[in-house]
Amino acid sequence: MLETLVIVKALGGKPQKRIFLSIEDQQALVADPALLEEILLGIHQPIQVPSKTVFHYDEPVFEALCQEWHKAKQTDDAQWNKLAPFDIEADPAEW
Repeated sequence: MLETLVIVKALGGKPQKRIFLSIEDQQALVADPALLEEILLGIHQPIQVPSKTVFHYDEPVFEALCQEWHKAKQTDDAQWNKLAPFDIEADPAEW
């Protein structure tokens, strides 16, 4: 299985590292990497998030967002603006 890491902007701006699985009804299906095996076994289900909240994974930006979140329970839009929106229509070979 191709495991493409993405960053999801959750409620309140909380950054979450997720694995992109697919698109369904214009929503991205993503999974917590720690739960991937359990999702494959049917114990847990992936979640649907609006595609506009999914970004290409960038480790330094993700770490900066996590630090902001842990410090103040909010994140700065300037950090999010550094991330490229995840293009769900792109060829998977380009991920």
